[in-house]
Amino acid sequence: MRILTKFATFAALMTTTACDKKEEITELGPELSRFENCSETQDYMAEVMLEAALSYQYSYYWGWGGTEDVAAEADSGSSSENTGPSDYSTTNVQEEGVDEIDLVKTDGQYIYVAQDKGIHIVDSWPVEESHKLATIDLEGWARGLFLKGDQLIVFENIYNNSIDGFNSYSSVRINIIDVSDRSNPVVSRQIDIDGYLRDGRMIGEDVYAVVNHWSSLPQELWELVYNSSIELPEVDWSLSEDELQLDLEQKRAEAANILRGPIQELAKSIDVEEMLPKWRLGAEKELESIHSCENLYRPSQVSQFNVLSLIHLDLEDGQTNTQGLLSDGWTMYASQDNLYVAQSGQ
Repeated sequence: MRILTKFATFAALMTTTACDKKEEITELGPELSRFENCSETQDYMAEVMLEAALSYQYSYYWGWGGTEDVAAEADSGSSSENTGPSDYSTTNVQEEGVDEIDLVKTDGQYIYVAQDKGIHIVDSWPVEESHKLATIDLEGWARGLFLKGDQLIVFENIYNNSIDGFNSYSSVRINIIDVSDRSNPVVSRQIDIDGYLRDGRMIGEDVYAVVNHWSSLPQELWELVYNSSIELPEVDWSLSEDELQLDLEQKRAEAANILRGPIQELAKSIDVEEMLPKWRLGAEKELESIHSCENLYRPSQVSQFNVLSLIHLDLEDGQTNTQGLLSDGWTMYASQDNLYVAQSGQ
């Protein structure tokens, strides 16, 4: 699976809404649209900001949420032979050939554990002589790892971000660690990404990571909504449930007509390139934007004022590439051919 050819499938479920909106999904379809320039991106951001303002003012509740899944742990095998274990288990996976990020990996002889702010390597055989060989300290908190031959691919989330130039409160660091000498592991490369790691998969030599990058709605939006000179229609919250729903829909439509023009003007003032997430492809490298306006996609439905990045790392040649979507997502599934990310909402 290559990121550039499979991105449309990856995000097909990106804005899947609650079950009671199936008809709306069918009408709009799952297709993604690619922005041709920053002006188109600003137009879409205006749609997102308008929806956010209306949802805040004219809904029973506002905002979307995500759920976290629990990572599974792999058990190491055992045998009575001193030459090494006869068999061992690996991560329980949903799809054969698609490895999932985990806190524990093993190759039968050695166990690799991601715990708190460190990675530990344990020589596990023979059992009565098992002992820890090495510990690798991390700056952030271990999120999980992959094992590929003599390489560990370790993910960590770094909070209260100290990387100058990143916009998010958190960042993701991918550590490529050479463990050919298990007692002396060496970090051969570090990649820093603005945002929060949702999940990861490894298929052959290809590692994929889904990273959410949150962007704050501009303060000017709320100043506009609460501007006393702009009289937005008020909802009669004392109405019965059915009447209230009708009143909400009517007042929402009226407010949309009032706010649309000013919000579109506000969106034109946003420096899109400045707000997009950045990354650093090596400790010695400079920060650069992960995306440009020309390689961003939008879903058919208005989604979040956020950026979701699908990061691809080729372990064979060390190349990285990415695609971005103006949305976010929390539920991830992958086969050997396609990768899916879903986000539910009200």
